[in-house]
Amino acid sequence: MNGENDRYIEIWNNVFMQYERVSDGSLIPLKAKNVDTGMGFERICAILQGKTSNYDTDVFTPIIAKIAELSGVPYNDGEAGTPHRVIADHIRAISFAIADGALPSNEGRGYVLRRILRRASRFARLLGQKKPFICQLVQVLADTMGDAFPEIRERKEFVASVIKSEEESFIRTLDAGLERFAAISADLKKGDKIPGDKVFLLYDTYGFPPDLTGILAEEKGLLIDEEGYEKCMEEQKARARANMKQGINTMGTEGWTQYSEESTKFVGYELSACETKVVRWREDKGVLSIVLETSPFYAEMGGQVGDKGTLVSADLEIDVFDTVKVNDTALCRGKVKKGTANEETMGAVFMATVDNDRRNDIRKNHSATHLLQAALREVLGTHVQQQGSFVSNELLRFDFSHFNAMTAEEIQKVEDIVNAKVMECLPVNTQVMGVVWRRSPRREDGLRQRRIFQGTLRRLARAEHR
Repeated sequence: MNGENDRYIEIWNNVFMQYERVSDGSLIPLKAKNVDTGMGFERICAILQGKTSNYDTDVFTPIIAKIAELSGVPYNDGEAGTPHRVIADHIRAISFAIADGALPSNEGRGYVLRRILRRASRFARLLGQKKPFICQLVQVLADTMGDAFPEIRERKEFVASVIKSEEESFIRTLDAGLERFAAISADLKKGDKIPGDKVFLLYDTYGFPPDLTGILAEEKGLLIDEEGYEKCMEEQKARARANMKQGINTMGTEGWTQYSEESTKFVGYELSACETKVVRWREDKGVLSIVLETSPFYAEMGGQVGDKGTLVSADLEIDVFDTVKVNDTALCRGKVKKGTANEETMGAVFMATVDNDRRNDIRKNHSATHLLQAALREVLGTHVQQQGSFVSNELLRFDFSHFNAMTAEEIQKVEDIVNAKVMECLPVNTQVMGVVWRRSPRREDGLRQRRIFQGTLRRLARAEHR
């Protein structure tokens, strides 16, 4: 057994299954008693290769070497090598799960997968990586484990794209919240609790999910006040319900200068420029967050990036570098180009103008995602379902479900179909329509596919416990 030092290393343990413990604490003898022999694959490799650590075996060393190469941070077997070991361990769990059909999400298996990926991304940040990093390790994993697990080799591009998408989303969140978390936790000692209202502030203002705050707190030996956080969430929901009854959609009030309680009217489907006034605004380290009364700026959602543009008044010019959604409110983020932002100048009438060349490029790539989906369904089959996307003015990414890696011939055929349709130069008509709820054959097909996918997840979950 393991001692309190490195003299002994556990390579095998036996667990004797004899009783079932029921809810009242009593023990019931099992009908079929058994012995669980705890010698895993990595331990066997360590024994056969004469290593004292799993991470020194050829199961991990190629991945760790790649991490060191890509990051420029040499590996050592001490504390400084912890990020390398964590990332090498987590990339395997993440990649195999995605290759088997699981996807990051906010619930169930997907939630566990997302937390593992976020933890790996956090350790990549400790190696100085501020761009997607984990996704670059999928190839070396496919090279080392592809013979034993052909799924990882066949689906490596899909796995890498899913991981990259999650990393990009997480990095945006991480950049905004890490500095604030450091300030909140600076004066706390090991074992202290981060107050619930601070956990809520990180979530409400910076989009920092409480599970991520929990991970960071755990790494510093801190706890979080979950009850206090839940209380703040309930209070916010109560305010939101009250505001919705009045037609108001507000955010937190900390640090904001508020002129009215109007909700934003989005006119971007019809207009790329309009006169407007500011509903409320605040400044944080030179960055303005602005809620407009009338806005032509599309807020980032559904995988499509937010609009950029300008806000110009008689005394002030603001470059809008992004538009995001926070608690269902469109928020323009910008920097002052000319003039000074204060209570008087921000209360003026502004001309809001979208960068229309950029928006048109985004529109083209958005249309291309629909062409791509139609072509994929034509070439691969109607089982193909969208699993995510990213649309910007420079590129598009389309994630989809399919049971095999596409062949070179299939890829070429899809490209030919999409390009041929683009070259037809078909007219594009825009209609702003209301919502009509109906059950269509296409929706029925989607529901059927969803049930099949959920059934697969349940089978995988049962397999974990065997």
